[in-house]
Amino acid sequence: MSIVLIAVMLDRPALTMRNVAIAALAVLFVMPQSLFDPSFEMSFAAVVALFEYLSQRKRDGQGEDLSQFWRGLRKAAIVSSSATMTTMVASVAIAPFAIYHFHRMTHYGLAANLIVTPIVSLLIMPMALLALLTMPLGLEYWPLQAMGYGIELIVATGEWVASWPGAVSVLPSISGYALLLMVLGGLWLCLWQTRMRALGLVIAACGPALTPSGSRPDILIDREGKTVALRDEGNNLVLPPATRTDYSTENWLLADGDDRDVAAAATANVFRCDKSGCIGKVKGKTIALVRRPSALEEDCRLADIVVAPFTVTKACRAARVVVDRKMLKEHGAYALYIEGLSIRSETVAEARGSRPWVPEHPPPTPSPDLSVGHAFAHGDHGDQGERDDESKQPAIEP
Repeated sequence: MSIVLIAVMLDRPALTMRNVAIAALAVLFVMPQSLFDPSFEMSFAAVVALFEYLSQRKRDGQGEDLSQFWRGLRKAAIVSSSATMTTMVASVAIAPFAIYHFHRMTHYGLAANLIVTPIVSLLIMPMALLALLTMPLGLEYWPLQAMGYGIELIVATGEWVASWPGAVSVLPSISGYALLLMVLGGLWLCLWQTRMRALGLVIAACGPALTPSGSRPDILIDREGKTVALRDEGNNLVLPPATRTDYSTENWLLADGDDRDVAAAATANVFRCDKSGCIGKVKGKTIALVRRPSALEEDCRLADIVVAPFTVTKACRAARVVVDRKMLKEHGAYALYIEGLSIRSETVAEARGSRPWVPEHPPPTPSPDLSVGHAFAHGDHGDQGERDDESKQPAIEP
């Protein structure tokens, strides 16, 4: 907004792509981490798309010699369709970011905007101006009350539209490469002014088309080691009974394209739990979620994978993978992939990479000391207890 006002003061064109770029660079100069912020990405994506749409519509109307009647008729059509078109353009522009960050796509945003736009234009904004004018006289109470009613109507409209059947689709997460291609395609489409701009549609379409779906993790471990999720035979994530809804569990399900709530995902008969922890199986491997140190010795003897929200100080040599508080503190949440006899791990720290504001931790190195939480593969012959510790070979893949 400041960039636009400065342009107006200097008698320069205000609504231009150049000013959008200057505004984006100014924000990034002050807060460079905003580049990965959904609000920054979605805001500027919508603004760039709307600027190009309005510029294109202005160019299409130039040079036409129309009578006053047809000019008035076209202006009325533009005004009546502006809310619809701007909503559609903005929705398409922010859709890749909404899917990438929130794994959701809304379908009735157009209907909601058509309802709330008159409320904003005819009630909220006039009352905001009236409140500003009456503040010196101490008479702003009633205009602000009217604004509050308008805001309540907008919130109620959003809740009502969201309750419609099929209002929201939950989609699996897309890769960063897919998002990058879609963003590059959109920028190409908006910035080029020749027929070459159509190539942007091809680039954007290559994003989801060329990105491999990849294997989905078999086990997810939250950053505190208090909750895990396993993939059942139906390829769905399941949670231990009585799992509480939190940020991690909700986003695990959303990223998996699963529209169930946490309570529904925690009803499957996959885990056996007591006060000391839970035991589950995935792809023939046993995982133990240890909640009390007193259960550690038994779980280390029976399970292939041990997860503990505390630091494991004793050797846990029978388990092939140990993820404890120390490992989680250094590397964040874990995702484990069971690939034949090997168990591959991915961590938040590995995916995030090195950033100036994140403390440096040494990368995990395979070691025979399983108490530090590394994965090892070995022959899976006979009973779980009859393992040859001498034949274990490192199989962790960063």
